[in-house]
Amino acid sequence: MDKVDKEYFLIETQEQLKKFYKDNKNIEWLAFDTEFISEKYYNHRLCLISILTDQGKYIIDVLKLPQINLFNKLLENQKIIKITHAGENDYQILIQDYKIKPKNLYDTQISASFLGYNYPISLQKLLNKELNLLIDKNLTVSDWEQRPLSLEQLEYALNDILHLRKLMLIQKDKLDEMKRFDWVIEECTRMETYDFYFSDPVAKIFDNKYSYSLGSKEKIFLYRLHQWRTQEAKKKDVPERKILTNDIIKVIVNLMPSGRTSLENDRRINSNIIYKYWSVFKEIYENKITPKEKLLLIKYKIEPTDESYQGIMIDMLYLAIKYKAIKNGIAQEIVMPKKEVSLMKVDKN
Repeated sequence: MDKVDKEYFLIETQEQLKKFYKDNKNIEWLAFDTEFISEKYYNHRLCLISILTDQGKYIIDVLKLPQINLFNKLLENQKIIKITHAGENDYQILIQDYKIKPKNLYDTQISASFLGYNYPISLQKLLNKELNLLIDKNLTVSDWEQRPLSLEQLEYALNDILHLRKLMLIQKDKLDEMKRFDWVIEECTRMETYDFYFSDPVAKIFDNKYSYSLGSKEKIFLYRLHQWRTQEAKKKDVPERKILTNDIIKVIVNLMPSGRTSLENDRRINSNIIYKYWSVFKEIYENKITPKEKLLLIKYKIEPTDESYQGIMIDMLYLAIKYKAIKNGIAQEIVMPKKEVSLMKVDKN
C-alpha cells in the first residue's frame, strides 16, 4: 500500500486490500464511513470507504477494485465492534450491493439520542459539543467519482472517522453511568437486519390517505405507474424522480379519466412528459385489471378511519411519547418518529 501524505493508506488494488485485511483481521474495533453518489443513478454508486483502526487510517477506492469482500468480512466479524455516525445509509448500501450481514454495531448518532441530544444530529455538531472540535464539511457534495481524487477529498473523507472511537468511549462512560448502554446496543442491533432498511414497496403505494380516496381502477393505475417508473429508471440508470415525481404521478392519476387535453393543460406537468409518454399512460390505464392485481386490491384494502378522531388520537399519542422521552432525556424521534405514529391505525371500539 502506498501512503498518501505519509498519514494514511490508499487502497487501490487487491494486493493492497489483502494486506489491509491481514493487518486488521484481529482488531477489536474499526470506525468507517462511505462516500457515494445517489443523485445521478437508479440506486447509488459507492465510491470510497474511509476506515480507522488501531493499526492506522485507510481509504478504500471502491471504484478501482473488482470486489471488497475482505472489508465486508471485517464488518461481519462478531468480535469486531463497528463504529459509525448515522451509519444507516452506509449499511443499507453495503447490504444492498454485497448482501453482507454486519454484526456488533455501534452508532454515535443513536447513542447521542439517549444522552438528550435531538435526533438526528450531525457529526459536526456532536463533535463540537462533546470534544470541542470543528470539522470541515465543505466537500459533502463533492464529485466522488472523479479520479484522481484530490488530497482535499481524501482528507475530508477521513474527517468523518478520525474521532469516532474517542467519541464512542466518552458516550459509553455517560451511558454506563445512566445505565443506558444496553439500550443503545439493542437499538443499534436493529441495523443488522435486512428488514430495517427495506420495506414493502407496494404497501408504500397503497397505504396512505391519497390511495384511500381512489377507486379500484385508479388504484391499479397508480400501482402500474409506479411499476412502470421503476422499470424506466432501472433501464436508464437514473433516480425514479427523474422519470416522474410522486406528485406528478398523483396529478396524472387524478386527471387521466378526463383525457389527454386535461393533462396537457395542467401547468404542473411538463408538456414533454405527455408528448413522450401519453401512449404508455393510455395503455396501462385502459388495460383490464388482472387476477394478480385484484389480489393486490384485496391484500392492501385498508379503509381510512374517521380523520378527525384519528388525528386527535394520534396527536395525543405523539404528545404522550414526546413527554416521556423528554422526561427521560431521550430524543423522541429515536423512540418513535412522528411519521410512524401517524401510520398507526386507531381502533375506535
